[in-house]
Amino acid sequence: MPLILVIADDRPVRRFVSIVLGANGCDVLEAENLAQGLGASRRRQPQLIVAEADMVRGVLSAQAGGSWGGLVPAIMVSALGRPAVQRTDLAQVPIVPPFVASELLAQVGNSLGLAGFSGRADVLQAGNLRVDLTRRLVAKAGQTVRLSEREFEVLLCLAANPDRAIADARILRAIWGAERAMNRRLLRGYIEKLRKKLENCPFMPRVLMTEAGVGYRLRLRSAGP
Repeated sequence: MPLILVIADDRPVRRFVSIVLGANGCDVLEAENLAQGLGASRRRQPQLIVAEADMVRGVLSAQAGGSWGGLVPAIMVSALGRPAVQRTDLAQVPIVPPFVASELLAQVGNSLGLAGFSGRADVLQAGNLRVDLTRRLVAKAGQTVRLSEREFEVLLCLAANPDRAIADARILRAIWGAERAMNRRLLRGYIEKLRKKLENCPFMPRVLMTEAGVGYRLRLRSAGP
């Protein structure tokens, strides 16, 4: 799996990018600032860097000065609420807006030459359930459903790969890290919480499906009313 370094001091942006990438089979390193990113890259050389604008500038400067350890391609995440306008000093760096999983995955796939990373939707409809990844909104029968941060992260893992079975270890690793990748009981508890909030009948789920021996799947097709 490709190793990708995500550098962002904006925690929601950093977590969104990391979880979407992790849910799609990438090995992700997270860093809040350039110093952390440099340290992480020295321990494990990433194949790609996804970072906020100022961080990308620092990465390019470090690479030019020889302190980064090697040339690594980068993708810039534009600042929240600002248009993704290309800047002259970053003319060769692709830009993606924050919280748009489809564009992020397409650009990552393009940068690494990976197939199957495009064609994703950012607004999903499953029966009376609507999930808007970009706006981070979930609604059931037109009514907003309030999710905790962790509940949304679990849903995000599944929504980033709708109608596909996602291994529970992959979900756990993307959200809680490799050290808790085998804690299936932890994940099962959050799936139960989500079913209570999102399913019409939590004990007969039609959207958040269990895939025996694998993990879970967000079912869009034939989800029913």
